[in-house]
Amino acid sequence: MADFSEEVEGPLGYDFEPTMSEEQYQMMAASKATEQHEGTGSSDDEPELEEDRIGNTAWCQCGLCEAMESRVESVCCTEIGKLEEKVSERSEGSRAVTSSSSPSIPTSPLYSPSEEEEPEPYDSSDTSDDGSRSREEKLVNQKKFIIFEQSLDDLIGKMRCNQCLTPAVETSKSFKGTMVSVQLSCLNGHKITSWQSQPLLKETPCGNVLLAAAILYSGCSFSQIEQCMKFMGVQCIGKSMFYDTLRTTLIPVVNHTYLKHQAEVMQQLRGRDIWLSGDGRCDSPGYNAKYCSYTLMDSKTQQIVNTELVQVTDTTSSVAMEKKCVDKIEGNNIKVASVATDRHAGIRKLIRTDYPHITHNFDVWHFVKSLRKKLLAKAKKKDCDELTPWIQAICNHLWWCCQHCGQDAKTLREMWTSILKHIVNVHSWVDGEKFHQCAHPPLSEEETRLKCWLKAGSSTHLVLQEVVLNKTVLKDMEHLVHSCHTGALEVFHNSLLKYCPKRQEFTYPHMQARMHLAVLDHNMNINRKQAVVKRATKSTGAIGIPRFTMTYSKAQRKWVAKKVYEAKSYDYVKK
Repeated sequence: MADFSEEVEGPLGYDFEPTMSEEQYQMMAASKATEQHEGTGSSDDEPELEEDRIGNTAWCQCGLCEAMESRVESVCCTEIGKLEEKVSERSEGSRAVTSSSSPSIPTSPLYSPSEEEEPEPYDSSDTSDDGSRSREEKLVNQKKFIIFEQSLDDLIGKMRCNQCLTPAVETSKSFKGTMVSVQLSCLNGHKITSWQSQPLLKETPCGNVLLAAAILYSGCSFSQIEQCMKFMGVQCIGKSMFYDTLRTTLIPVVNHTYLKHQAEVMQQLRGRDIWLSGDGRCDSPGYNAKYCSYTLMDSKTQQIVNTELVQVTDTTSSVAMEKKCVDKIEGNNIKVASVATDRHAGIRKLIRTDYPHITHNFDVWHFVKSLRKKLLAKAKKKDCDELTPWIQAICNHLWWCCQHCGQDAKTLREMWTSILKHIVNVHSWVDGEKFHQCAHPPLSEEETRLKCWLKAGSSTHLVLQEVVLNKTVLKDMEHLVHSCHTGALEVFHNSLLKYCPKRQEFTYPHMQARMHLAVLDHNMNINRKQAVVKRATKSTGAIGIPRFTMTYSKAQRKWVAKKVYEAKSYDYVKK
């Protein structure tokens, strides 16, 4: 007799998975059952087979030896009694010993529970507050698989009823989003089990919530994911289910996480003077914008301090949004020393009148961008094409002047206007108070010969003077002495397109949640290091050297090398 204590529960709630076919069981019941239980072996001509002995053991184990009840009842009860002692030592989650409805079938601890006794599927709402979080984390972290329906049907077809050993048949199969539920019974009508492909979270399939969360947290759109799942033939949640999950569960979670993170950022900024850079953004190109956002970033740490999203109909201009952002920051006992913005006249007046204690700096990047447009327009005039090769050098010169002026406006103006002398091959002069010669080393004869110098007093030179000596440009130089720029903020706006594409419309709560996700994504990954080569190839070079990639710049109209950074971390999503 086999040791019953080695038997384990089968899949899908079955207590026993037979090792022999139905035909073999029928043959044993007719010809060999009596000899096996009497201990006389098999027939005179055939030795006892190991599989026959195991097969008879299985019959006794399941309480299905009705044909030979009078001979084996004592043997079965003896073995089952031993097993009952071991089962009683199991954990509280083990199945209880039940009695068969048939008086001829002995009581077995491996008997499948009836419909009333069958355990309910896991529901996180039944768990305590202390253990619910750990269980939900396990549900998030465990692997999920795509299962073909035919493979599931094949698995069901291999199951047998514990009462009569007839094959299992599918009673019903239902779907709820990504979850499938299967009701199984045998050919004789015995209910075998009710199985679900996913655990439940307050009567909601866990996979449905996770799919909706993955769509939102990754910045994808529901329509794209739905179409992808449709092409694959994979069950997917519906549009109404997705937006209901967003409204009731996901958006409140995102907003709560963002507010908690923002409070931590505000706490870090207290106790020092902060320098902010700000810029606005509309959600769609042209004049069809529905939302406008304004973002303020700490120039030192490059963390997003605050962002405000408003509908176009709710605000008059970006000036009102910036005022709202600054007021919120100062309301948290944070001292703002400087704000760098574009040259918007309304913002300039706002800071001059409402915030006189704040230094207003202009963004050098926006200033240079405006200058480049003016130079390109001048270069298109008649007999001014000689200016085109110098445009990039002139823009670079302004950047250099802002960085090396020593935060002095007068020095900056003299350094800036020196481009009019350098461009005609004059590199030293006596006029001026603080800057009297070019900062570059002396040029060789070959370098001098190869340069396309302009002629002093020519039409091209006079056109350049109009741009360089413009009164507004010279006046605004005092706002460039700190060399502030919003390049990092432009990087954030570029990554914001992942979560808030301009050609897709969202409701206000949905748009706000996506804005908050973009801020979390940025702030959690601002300290990434440059990636290094881990496997040497002909194109990458030696192991350990910094990695770069070549990208084409539309502005510069040439290929430029950009740093490759380490992969982003999204651990905050799992929290």
